[in-house]
Order: sequence, then structure tokens, then C-alpha cells
Amino acid sequence: MNSILFSEENKKQQIVALLTELENGTYSINQLVQRLPFSKETTLFLIEEINKDFQELFDYHLLNPQHKVIWSNDFFEINKYNQFLVQKSLPYQFILHMLMYPKFDLKDFSKKFFISVSSVRRLLRPFIASLERYNIRIRLSSMTVEGQEFEIRAMFHSILWIGSLGVEIMAILDSEDEMTLLKQIGFYDSIHINTNEALVFLLISKLRIEQEHYVDSFPLKAVYYPPKETVPMKHYLEKQKVPACHLETEMASLTYKMFYSETLLDIKDFRVPYLTLYMETLTKQNDELQVVLDELLTLLKDEGDISDPDSLQLISLNFYSAFLLFHLENQATPALREFQQEEALTIKLNPQLASVIKVFLTKVIRRTKFKWAAPTLNELTRTIVYIIQPYWQPESIVVNVGITPIPNSQLVQELLQLFSLLTFVNTTFEDKASPDIDLFISPFKEQVPDPDVPFFLVPISGLTDKVEQQLFAQLLNIFQKKFY
Repeated sequence: MNSILFSEENKKQQIVALLTELENGTYSINQLVQRLPFSKETTLFLIEEINKDFQELFDYHLLNPQHKVIWSNDFFEINKYNQFLVQKSLPYQFILHMLMYPKFDLKDFSKKFFISVSSVRRLLRPFIASLERYNIRIRLSSMTVEGQEFEIRAMFHSILWIGSLGVEIMAILDSEDEMTLLKQIGFYDSIHINTNEALVFLLISKLRIEQEHYVDSFPLKAVYYPPKETVPMKHYLEKQKVPACHLETEMASLTYKMFYSETLLDIKDFRVPYLTLYMETLTKQNDELQVVLDELLTLLKDEGDISDPDSLQLISLNFYSAFLLFHLENQATPALREFQQEEALTIKLNPQLASVIKVFLTKVIRRTKFKWAAPTLNELTRTIVYIIQPYWQPESIVVNVGITPIPNSQLVQELLQLFSLLTFVNTTFEDKASPDIDLFISPFKEQVPDPDVPFFLVPISGLTDKVEQQLFAQLLNIFQKKFY
């Protein structure tokens, strides 16, 4: 959400992220300032603004009369607050109004939100510039958008879904025809598909069609049409009064969006056979992408020890899907997964895997047929890494724990039992410094053999639930640093 939110909202998110790490209790502004990159005045101002947000969203008072923060994790939902910030943002409201109210111009929009036209232009400039990477151009004065219609709909869908899960458009528009279609093509009751996400895309498409904005060109050839689902989808588009001259391209783009554009996460997803047939169709046409895929799978078997047939098939299908996504316009497209990766607050990629994939793709884009991918190497690398990372099994990563002498054998047994449940932990008994140890467990700081190595002090009386949680958090943190 970084390109949608302004600086103040991003700072609010930083403060809220800090608050969620705190125990329930009362904190002074000075205590927070010590852990934030803002001045005391800025922190106080932002806390006061967050307090207003919390009162509106959660009916919760964050500040007491003494201007101390009363924090409780019990009431707070971070996803609700992030979406609250997005929905309040000017870029989100601009996109929503541009879609829902096509007769609005910039003067109407400025008047509704009590902001001058010049201020709107200035505030929206970074957001509009961020869309230009997708060849989407916003005409501010007329509040119109130019570009390829498929990408425009993907942009509307991505922003409205990330910002509000499409609640506004679902609340306003009649969705009877769309729900009927989703039931007919198996999307309504599939455990692998978020029905509302598909519904929001259909409603956006319906609005754009009503406004006479059609998909007049679609670059993918030989789209495989699922036999049972083709008839109801075509009937749906005809009912939306899509002109005959646009029906083929509308049908191709809708089929691609519904069946081939999303990352498949489970081999039991009913879309797997369709994407498999699509992939086989392209392969029969001597598609060079199959050659690249075969090379990638060989690399993954050697480097990442991936041999499970289901995992390899999912990687293959999602690899094809990713390349199709980028090849639509020979660039990254404003699809939901691209926005999710771009807007995520924290993105963790395994550096070893990322390096392997980037080297591999760098060689691929030197080939004549894939030179188009050169400008998108970083985005394509990131997407492919996301596809592979859940199945990647590099050299085993363990956290080596050294247990120093502890005057309570039952406590040692408790520790060993806990560590036996954590497959990434390897334990030894140590009373001397060792370069192999990642964490020492000791009852006293003085007994830690190496002061430069992280340590965890355990109470001799035994492990409480809170101590176990703190120990697990430290072990996981060490593991993640070694993995990422």
C-alpha cells in the first residue's frame, strides 16, 4: 500500500507496528520515541491522529487525559486498520470514483472532498506516476484512464480488493448475473477460490462494459477454453451486451483472468487440469517456454532437492502462468499478485534461491524470443521465487543450541522435550565457547561461555508458557536470519 498511502499514513503504520510488539499496558510518548525514527512532536501528533482513527474504527481511546498511550492487543486488528487507512486515502477514493462515477471530473471530485484542484493534482502525482510503469495513463482533469483495457480492469481490481475487499462495489451493484455465472463455472463453492474476489472482478468488468470500454485486443493466442465453462461465460458476456466485434477478445481475457492468471496452491484445484491442457497446447506449438521450463526443473532438482511430483507440477503450471502474465504486454502487469508483492510491508525472499533464479533468468533473456523480458528481470525474478520458495529445500538449516550446566535436571528435560518438537533445532551441552553455537541456554549470564553469541536465560524453577513463547520467538528469529 506504499504507493497508495501518503507519508503520514505510512508513518502511522510504523507506529502501529511498534505498538503491536508491546505488552498490554501504559506507555509514555518518550518511551515510544526511543524506538521510533521521529521527533517527540511528530510522534505525539501521529499518536493523536491514530487515536482519532481508533475511536472511529474500534471505539477505542488510545490516549488518556495525561497523554499516555493505553495499549491493548485485545481490541486491535491490523488488517482492518490498514484497509481503513487505504479507504481514507485520496488515491483510493480517486480510483473508486473514477470507476463508479464516470461523469465525475476533477472539479466535482475536489468539491466533494473539500480539497482544492491544485492540491489534488499535487497529492496524486506520485500515485499516477506509479501506474505509468504499466502503461496506464490517468487524465486528471476529466478523471479518465487510458491504456489496454485488460490492464485497466486489473488495476481497478487490484486496488479495490487490497483496499476494501471490494465492499463498496458489491454493496452498490446488483450481482445476480455474476453469482449465477460463478456457480455455473465452479467458482462459487470451490475451497481454492475466494468467491468475492472473482465477483469483484466481474462487477468491475460489467461497469466498464456498461461504460463502453471493451477489451479490443488481447495478445495471448490459442487460449484454451474450458469446455463446460465456455458456454455460460459467453452467455454472460452476451447478456452484458458486448458487441459481436469485441466478443472474442472479451471472452479470451475473461477466460485467462478466471482460469490462468492466479497462482495455484493445491494440486486438487479444479483449474489445474485446464492450465495443464493449456500448457500442453503451447508445447505442441513448439513453444520455447517449455524448453526453459525443463531447464528450470532440472536446476531445481539439483539445487533445491525438489522431487515431489505434485510440487513439480504446481511449479511448472505457475511458471507458465507467470510468464503468460508478463508476456501480455512484455512487462509487469497490474495484476493482484503483482500489487500484493509491490505493496507488501515486509517481503522475505530466500537470498540463495533468488540468486539462483536471477542467474538462470539472466541467461534466458539473452535468447532472442525472451529479450522482451529484460526490462522486467527483477519483477520476473521475484515472481518466480515466490512460486518456487514454498517447495525449495536447500541444504538443511538448523539452529544450534548450546545448553550450559543447569542445576535442575527436570528443567533440562523440559528443554529437551521442547526442542524435540522443533525440527530446526539441534541441541548440545556446552560449557565452552564454540563457533558452531547460535544460541546459548543458561540460568545465569555469567555462565554464558561466549558473550558475543546470543543467549537466553531460563528460570531455574521451570518453563512457563510465556518463557516458552519468548524462547521460541528467539529461535525462530535466528532461523529466519539464517534462511533469509
